Amino acid sequence: MKRFVFVCSMLCMSLASFAGVKYTILGKAPQEMNGEKVYLSMMSKNTRVPQDSARIENGAFVFKGETERNDIASVYQRSEHGFYALVALEEATITLDLTGKNFPVQSGGTLSERLNEYADTMAAYNREAASLGIDKMADEFRNPQTSDARKKELIEVFNSVRDRRSQAMNSLFVKNKDNVLGAYLFPSVKGFYSEDEAEQLILSAGKDFQEYPSVKRVLAQLNAGKARRSGNRFADFEMEDKEGNMRKLSEFVGNGKYVLVDFWASWCGPCRAEMPHVKAAYEKFHDKGFEIVGVSLDNKKEAWLKAIEQLGMPWPQLSDLKGWQNAGAQKYGVNSIPCTLLVSPEGIIIGSNYRGNQLEQKLGELLK
Repeated sequence: MKRFVFVCSMLCMSLASFAGVKYTILGKAPQEMNGEKVYLSMMSKNTRVPQDSARIENGAFVFKGETERNDIASVYQRSEHGFYALVALEEATITLDLTGKNFPVQSGGTLSERLNEYADTMAAYNREAASLGIDKMADEFRNPQTSDARKKELIEVFNSVRDRRSQAMNSLFVKNKDNVLGAYLFPSVKGFYSEDEAEQLILSAGKDFQEYPSVKRVLAQLNAGKARRSGNRFADFEMEDKEGNMRKLSEFVGNGKYVLVDFWASWCGPCRAEMPHVKAAYEKFHDKGFEIVGVSLDNKKEAWLKAIEQLGMPWPQLSDLKGWQNAGAQKYGVNSIPCTLLVSPEGIIIGSNYRGNQLEQKLGELLK
């Protein structure tokens, strides 16, 4: 009998430890949306398939459910009245008001308050972008008649808005790195941290943060990205050059020259913005023992070759035209571009991700 009581006690403790988070979302919608469906998708599921739906009746809808742990979800509607709102799934009754001019207005527990701060911060930057006319500026940038000088001015505006927005997101992340809002933000701000710092941040965080799927993906990328770290010998791969000939990276790397392996793509705006700096370094140091090998994450050969010509890139170029599934990118854990690796004449990685004139400065030290 004592053994039975002990087993039951342990089972109850075990079940309690796996208790989920019960949430309720009470939504208020405009009357003209009556009869329409509203959908809920949990960000942790990493799928476009909604996990729940509710019908709007008398200007209201309700979601009730249970999750393994706190989560961030999107509540959205696909009709002409469509909307998209982030909500915090937590042990609380969450209200979501979609009827005001500045909707959605959300209230709930502590996580909802934190999510509101994030939403308010991003809304402020969206308003700034709208006031600057960022969309029209983007059209102007893409216009072939726009001068290089004007494009440079536009890039400075884009970068200024983007950098301040990123800084604000990182500040919010720092305040929330013990909860799922921090986990939701982390993939967007991980660029503020070195790979070692990002890895240590994940490993020292709480369970909710560590086990969030997007954070797990970042950790997997970091593990793959260890191949890029300074001090490692380069990892070889093989793919076609512009003429369709199979070439190995080892034909260019580890043969007595400093080599920059540049992962880029024709569709990548930041890659194209960095190219003048890369070209300047090439022109200054090529005759002194410096080479570049471009590795394109393009899917279409025509776009790849056209960009090479437009950007005036005279160095060797490789691609398997598999986009993000590029064999070289997979081998080095590349998940954002531009991504560069500087390799020594002996084939040892010296550093990575040089921006602006950093590459020229580094080569100046190495090739005195």
